[in-house]
Parts: sequence; C-alpha cells; structure tokens
Amino acid sequence: MVGMEFKVYPLVLSTIADLEVVIMKTGLGRGSVGGYFCFLDEADAGEAVPPAPSLVARIGGVTGEKASELFVKALEKLHRLAGRPNDRTSYQSRNPGEHRWGGAVRAISSDHRYIFSFSGYPEEVDEAMMFALAVRLETMTLEEANALAANDSVRGALRTIIG
Repeated sequence: MVGMEFKVYPLVLSTIADLEVVIMKTGLGRGSVGGYFCFLDEADAGEAVPPAPSLVARIGGVTGEKASELFVKALEKLHRLAGRPNDRTSYQSRNPGEHRWGGAVRAISSDHRYIFSFSGYPEEVDEAMMFALAVRLETMTLEEANALAANDSVRGALRTIIG
C-alpha cells in the first residue's frame, strides 16, 4: 500500500471490523466485546514525542470505564513502539510488572513506517490481529509476520485469524 492517506482509513477500519468478526466467531476473544485501535503513519508524527496517532477507533461493543482503560492501553503500546525505532513489536519491550503488553506492530514498506496497535482481547490475540491487519493491507508478508511473532500463541492466533 502506497501511503495511508485519509481516503484509505475506511479500508483500515473495515479490515479491522472483518478481523474482529473472525475473532468473535472463533472464540479467540474469550468473551471480550472489542477494544481500541490506534494507527500511526510515522511520517505524520514528525518530531513529536509522544506522537499523536493518525487514527483512533473504538472497535466492537466496549463501553464506559473499560473503553477508557483499553484506549489508554492501545495508545501506550503505540507510544512505546514509536519510541523504540528498531523494534518491530511492542512485545519486544513487554514488561508485565509495569503493565506493558504486546499488541502493537510496526510494518515497514519501501516508503513508509506504520504502527498498528490494539487493546481489548488477550495479548496474543491483540498482536495477532495487528499482524493480520498488516498482512491484509499488504504492508507485511505473512512470512514476515510469522517470523516476527513473539511465540507460538501469537502464531496460532494469527493462523486462526488469517484462515
């Protein structure tokens, strides 16, 4: 995909919605009803620290205090990965003692660097969902996603989501 201009945001959101349906149908969500998605085109961020996301969306039926909590977590994952330019996933800087989890993925194309972040499902599903999004948007190959996946749980969830 060449650039994430405003006109492609509906494609990103519809792809996320499709992935969420798969997660709900397969039971990967383990009772969760959605979460928050953050997207960053790193070219948009400039020198801002922390960078403002290019797009933020509530996905599914999460509401109230839980929605606020998930928004903060998705944003934290995006900011943490943005601050670590050599990392490809937030799992690489995971620290459960500090409530820092996996679930954000950096996709690198020939002319852009994107960060996709989600919080709402179990950690391995959040991360697998972002890998699946990058694959569906053709910003990452499935082989690359499998190689970057932190563990067998993420790879298994990715296989289930991709189909």
